[in-house]
Amino acid sequence: MTENMEKKSARVLFVDDDSTNLTFDVGFIKRYGIEADTAINGATCIEMLYKFNDYDVIFLDHMMPEMDGIQTFNKIKESSLLRDNTAVVMMTANDNGYSAQDYLDIGFDDYLYKPVNKEKMERIISKYISKDEAAVGNESLNEPHKEDNDIFSRSFNDEELIDVKKAMAFNDDDEDAYEAMCEGFMEFGFDRKLVSDFTEDNWESYVLNVHALRLYSVKIGAAPLAEMAEAVEKIIKNRDFEDATLYHRSLMKLFYRTEKIIKM
Repeated sequence: MTENMEKKSARVLFVDDDSTNLTFDVGFIKRYGIEADTAINGATCIEMLYKFNDYDVIFLDHMMPEMDGIQTFNKIKESSLLRDNTAVVMMTANDNGYSAQDYLDIGFDDYLYKPVNKEKMERIISKYISKDEAAVGNESLNEPHKEDNDIFSRSFNDEELIDVKKAMAFNDDDEDAYEAMCEGFMEFGFDRKLVSDFTEDNWESYVLNVHALRLYSVKIGAAPLAEMAEAVEKIIKNRDFEDATLYHRSLMKLFYRTEKIIKM
């Protein structure tokens, strides 16, 4: 390469049927000076690769309708659309019965468990994209990979979200008190308040409301939600706003699942 030629910019492709996830992923990766394209499903991904396949990394969501991530990956290989130096990374919520080794055995180069955070993404960038291509602008890629926060990497079935026996113990085995506590949980408007605080960057109010959510969750027997609320509270108190978006999204998803069970 001559000195007056432009260096090749790193470029990745995100494939996900959730447009919100795509918007977030693109915004996140662009912080590192990496260009990103998106595809809303597997068929669109295949179509795009026929036109352009010079990607450093392809991120495939597992659970997509019609053609899931594994089927899309197999189709890419069958159609010889994959360059030798393109890494394919599976993105998964870790609750679909597949282990990390399963993905590697299928042929994926790597995997990312959702929610994706700064440390997880930087591990992929440092592993598959050269530092010349990724304009990181700091030394964070040289830092050791931190352990994922356990509560955010775990998956829960519906039966695990509410423990009525523990909840009754917190309410002195008084069913009326427990029902009143559940009604208070529903009427507090946690979703409206937390989303509003988060959108407006009102972190002081956010911490107060997520703390209240933790206390209420303990009293209604929602231990996973209480644990996640406590983790998010610590993250915000530490002013780790870069990762806050990821964890806030996970918290709200778990909140809505828990709320649905209480309504039943």
